[in-house]
Amino acid sequence: MKRGKLGRRGRIFRNFLLAGVLGALIWTCAGWPVPARWELRRLEREAFLSPHSQFQGSVQVDQREWLVGLTPRWLVMGRQNEFRLWPREGDGPVLAPIPEWATAGREICVVAAGAPQGTASAQLTVEVSHWYASFGGSSSYSSQREDILRSWPWPDSSPEYRSETVTLEGEPMEEGAFQFVLGEEEMRGTGDYIWRHVEEWGLYQGYYQISPINCRLTAVFYDESGRELDRAELQNAEAWER
Repeated sequence: MKRGKLGRRGRIFRNFLLAGVLGALIWTCAGWPVPARWELRRLEREAFLSPHSQFQGSVQVDQREWLVGLTPRWLVMGRQNEFRLWPREGDGPVLAPIPEWATAGREICVVAAGAPQGTASAQLTVEVSHWYASFGGSSSYSSQREDILRSWPWPDSSPEYRSETVTLEGEPMEEGAFQFVLGEEEMRGTGDYIWRHVEEWGLYQGYYQISPINCRLTAVFYDESGRELDRAELQNAEAWER
């Protein structure tokens, strides 16, 4: 029985297919990076996340790339050997910090996804506050004044209330997402020990019995005319009264 010969179009298709398979094999063996969307899908498959997220873009933190996705239930963040899920309430915008402190550039990145249709710009307000006291050659801080007063030895003076407010402009990502970068210039004059808590997910999820600081993040989304469309807020549970 004679085998049918491939026509010209068949041979072209076969050659393209073989070239694609060979190219993928060479790419993998060489250890070259895959597109960010593919890498996020791989992380989601390994975590058995279903349905897959809608890719929102990537964020560079300390020369490491964090991939961001959005599902009806989760804000998805992942990088090599790490996968995180931040809960999303309802179908409105969601806000969360990238869970990593950039030691080299002293930066904190916050992502807002699920912005309303028609969003042209976004702005983030970061409010932090704490009580501070010195103890001889050392110091202490807490979100609650009483926490410091219970310390031993006694503070040298009455605890001092400190607060900082920073406003950041959003950098568009994809699919209506924005990233906000809190850099060294915005943190100038205040110790790293305060700002580093901003990126801790545990601060907002009740990890601490008494939070080290109070922190409130508020993202506001605007249309081209500057009209507010929606907002998302994230803060720890402690009261803000002094």
